[in-house]
Amino acid sequence: MISRVQVTIQAAVLAGVTALTLSACATTPLGEFLDRAAPDFAAVEPISSRDLRGRHLSHPGDSLQGAPELCFRGVPAAESFASFQEYAHSYAEGYTVGGELARDFGGAIGLTAGTAAEGGQTFRGTIALQNIEEFALQSLYFDPSSVCAQAPNNTKAENLEEGRRVHVVTRMLKAEKMRATSADGSHLQLALKLTEFGGKLARESKSESVWSGAQIFFAAAAQRMRVQLRESQATGGLRQPIAFEAAGGCALTLHAYSPVRRVWNGVFDCPGGERFTVRNQAANSWAPIALKQGGVSFGIKTGPAAGQPGLFSVHLQRWTGMED
Repeated sequence: MISRVQVTIQAAVLAGVTALTLSACATTPLGEFLDRAAPDFAAVEPISSRDLRGRHLSHPGDSLQGAPELCFRGVPAAESFASFQEYAHSYAEGYTVGGELARDFGGAIGLTAGTAAEGGQTFRGTIALQNIEEFALQSLYFDPSSVCAQAPNNTKAENLEEGRRVHVVTRMLKAEKMRATSADGSHLQLALKLTEFGGKLARESKSESVWSGAQIFFAAAAQRMRVQLRESQATGGLRQPIAFEAAGGCALTLHAYSPVRRVWNGVFDCPGGERFTVRNQAANSWAPIALKQGGVSFGIKTGPAAGQPGLFSVHLQRWTGMED
């Protein structure tokens, strides 16, 4: 597990409208709260509707412009978060909607109709995130069809035995409900604008607004992984097993190829009885295959061998992702 103080990313959120920062700096109310209540997590500010699990964060201290790439996949899991079920912060000193509230909540908050422009208004009251769930990604494996596998700075450019060290978001905290309450019970100048987060307005009065059924991500935890790559190439014909030095005993059997549609069907067999059927895979494009255990995945690319009628050239990549 990496130290929270090492991770900083920026990503486009909501079709590039809002900048998202995942930061471990405990200089904001949410960051300070997470330091006490859930120190493995870093604040996502402003809150986001995006699930970042499986996304690659680059090296510690780096920042990314645009969305971080989805490089890892796994088995999604969700459960009620044991550490706390509510995060609430009181804006007692009249924080402006365009200032601290924008930092914390982005476009999810605005003024009610009929009030003055946002920049000149303040809100005094409490905003709470409730019904907290932990979303995790288990049994991680590297996605061999992702852009990360083919990028110029992938593992092939580094020591193949040692592998490349990366940081991957594996857990996020999600709130299902947001509640805004004015401090003095008077007319609430705050409106929750959470349509992009899903859910619906559950209750609204002069002094309180409640939005429920939403997908509000506000914290994330990253895990350091080491990714190793081995590659093999082989040539073979239809309906005969094609073995690879880097495949760990796995073999590919091509059953059919359509020269008109330029697609192939085949079966990838591995020791232990694991069998993967590939159908209508485009020639010379990567077919991703993930084993059930060990964080091992394969990318297979094949097409007719040049100058060798009836034979096919197969390129195999064997990716191994492991905790570092």
